[in-house]
Amino acid sequence: RQGLKPSDREMIAYLERHNISWQIVVTKCDQVKGKELAKRLTILQDDLSSYRKMAGDPIPVSALKRKGMERLRETLDSMKVMKEVVK
Repeated sequence: RQGLKPSDREMIAYLERHNISWQIVVTKCDQVKGKELAKRLTILQDDLSSYRKMAGDPIPVSALKRKGMERLRETLDSMKVMKEVVK
């Protein structure tokens, strides 16, 4: 899969409109060669540059080869929202 689909753009617009931080995760990166992956990530970053609530650069992940998983965990952990119980 390459680039953002219209449904991706709709979801990002919703999150931006409601002031919610979000993170792009690029999956199955083991199926793309290094230079091609770098090119795709650069194009994706350029495509996303106008958004302000993106938590960070797109995170390339390969669950099969276990690459990028730690960075993904750290990023998601930093995005946790502390919930307050109101009685």
